[in-house]
Amino acid sequence: QSPNGETRYTRNGNFTLDGQGFLTTGSGLYVLNEQGNQIQLSSDQFSINDAGVLTGQNGEQARLGIGFANNPQRLIKEGDGLFRTEDGAPLGNAFTQEGVQFKLQQGFLERSNVDVSRTMTEMLTAYRAFEANQKVLQAYDRSMEKAANEVGRIG
Repeated sequence: QSPNGETRYTRNGNFTLDGQGFLTTGSGLYVLNEQGNQIQLSSDQFSINDAGVLTGQNGEQARLGIGFANNPQRLIKEGDGLFRTEDGAPLGNAFTQEGVQFKLQQGFLERSNVDVSRTMTEMLTAYRAFEANQKVLQAYDRSMEKAANEVGRIG
């Protein structure tokens, strides 16, 4: 829930509890349940099952609100890992979508699937190839300039 009360979406599952026991994102925004209400727990000793049900130390339960976008292009980035829909309409409930399967796991965070060292090596290789081709073009340009300026001269 954004500060102005609108629903926002995130893939960042690094949640914490604020001073009043409300589940929040890393940037302090409230995490909502299926009905769009804030989730309050009695302590930070809670568990979450595969179906997204949070169970607190005192037995309180809430199910995370998980949205599903048939067309991810409909989502607009807002920064800080947040997304919103183009028209402001809420996304469909992922739990009730036909043919949609997913599983939530406590203690795991989604990370980038990019291998940084490999990508950096490939980028440097491409840069060196670009530099080599640039030098070839400069040499060709100099030879063409020389040909144009000196071939026509009568010695």
